[in-house]
Amino acid sequence: MEIPMRSQFQKITRQILDASDEELNANKPNIDRLVSILCEVTSLNIHPDIFVDDKFSSTTQGKAVSMITAAQCAEEFMRTQVFLRGVNQAILDQLAHKENINILYAGTGPFGLLLLPLLPNFAASSVQVTLLDIHQESLDALQKVLHLLNVNDHIKAVECVDILQWQPQPEQTFDIIISETMKAMLDQEPQVSIFAHLSPWLAEDGCLVPESIRIDAWLTQRNGTTYLGNVFTLDHESAHQLSQQTEPSIQQALVIPNYPIDASSDLKFTTDITVYSKHILSENQCSLNLPYRIRKAYPKPDSTLYCCYEFGVHPTFKFEFESLASFAEQSLPAASNQDLLNLPYLNRIWHKHNQQRHNKLPPHIQQQEWALDIKVFDILKLGLERAIQSLYCSQTPQQWGQSILEHNQGHITEQQSQQLQECVARYFDANTSKNASIPSPLTKEQLSFWRQNGYLVIPKVITEKECQALLEDICHHMQLSLTDPESWYQHTTPQHHNTTTPNHGSVV
Repeated sequence: MEIPMRSQFQKITRQILDASDEELNANKPNIDRLVSILCEVTSLNIHPDIFVDDKFSSTTQGKAVSMITAAQCAEEFMRTQVFLRGVNQAILDQLAHKENINILYAGTGPFGLLLLPLLPNFAASSVQVTLLDIHQESLDALQKVLHLLNVNDHIKAVECVDILQWQPQPEQTFDIIISETMKAMLDQEPQVSIFAHLSPWLAEDGCLVPESIRIDAWLTQRNGTTYLGNVFTLDHESAHQLSQQTEPSIQQALVIPNYPIDASSDLKFTTDITVYSKHILSENQCSLNLPYRIRKAYPKPDSTLYCCYEFGVHPTFKFEFESLASFAEQSLPAASNQDLLNLPYLNRIWHKHNQQRHNKLPPHIQQQEWALDIKVFDILKLGLERAIQSLYCSQTPQQWGQSILEHNQGHITEQQSQQLQECVARYFDANTSKNASIPSPLTKEQLSFWRQNGYLVIPKVITEKECQALLEDICHHMQLSLTDPESWYQHTTPQHHNTTTPNHGSVV
């Protein structure tokens, strides 16, 4: 059984190596069969009914994925093919000027798929391999793959070890160092630290595989994409530099150009992998190349994007930038805009509620300006309920303007206009058009009491005569008698008609 399976395995490997770049996309059945053979040989079920990846190992510089997760990676057919073809080319190029080479494969997983299928094509006297993995169960499975391929004589050493703690023999160097211990954006897994740790043992004319991992930044918009620059490239040079640093550091600052703001101003970060020479994995070809996006970033034009890689148990890139207000906020008319009824703020109110109707208004805008909205509604004699109803029934700002006039006998008085302009001017800073707090006539203690208890007594705001007249008017409107407690809680139509303010508490 082993010999036919070995023959089939080697045939598929040769088909992968001989295929043209254009044929790789049609090779998924071959990769599926390759993985099927490996699962059968190692007795691994890589898709159990219930799978929780709780057998990973945490290192000081990232997560070493479990045996099953590592095996599942083999199913990514473009990833497997491009790595196999790249490693094969690297071996051929090294042997072109050397009689024999040493290869270090760090992080083999249970299949060793990036290298072991190639070994039958080379004499054991020409290629010697050291295999490292942190999980013994992966190495146990790997022994079965070595036996299937009959390449044990190519293996110099197999060690179960945390790669970041591993030390080679004195004066030992490697012509090729292979390690694919990464995710997109070099996130979570220890690829950066592993290459930094191993690079001192790379021969002077040797190569890392992958040869380079390039992180780039882009500004993406509805009408196109703008390249911002290289965030970081992990290769032999940068890995060696990191190995020389007591506290390794990766930082970059990129300029955000001046650009036209639109509704899709995102930041995108791509991971391009040069396995070796022309063997490259680009955006969306496998999970390693999935782009990372900061949606609706709206970075400020002519500002700086700061990029920093955090080392440690959870390695990851962090990005800092100055953001504009959202596109929705940018597209709102300024509070000073007087296109509607020659009054400030009204045009902004309509556009805010139109955006809210379509779930496009950032919540913080409504929260910040809600108190001003209510004040304006009162000045225009609309009240809250009527104002909201008229806003949502108006398809254009002009329709809402007409509705305002209808509720004000056809015109806005000079007094109303002055009150509205003064109110808006107090609320917004004239220089920035950003909202500030409405000056409060209440002390901090009074505000605190109101928020805690829902009511507040302010003495001597009105005279006793005015207070009595107001009380009588309330009783008449509510159809209740102060001397008849049973009338205080009755449900009557006037209590729910022409309400002008929400019930957020009472000031007496």
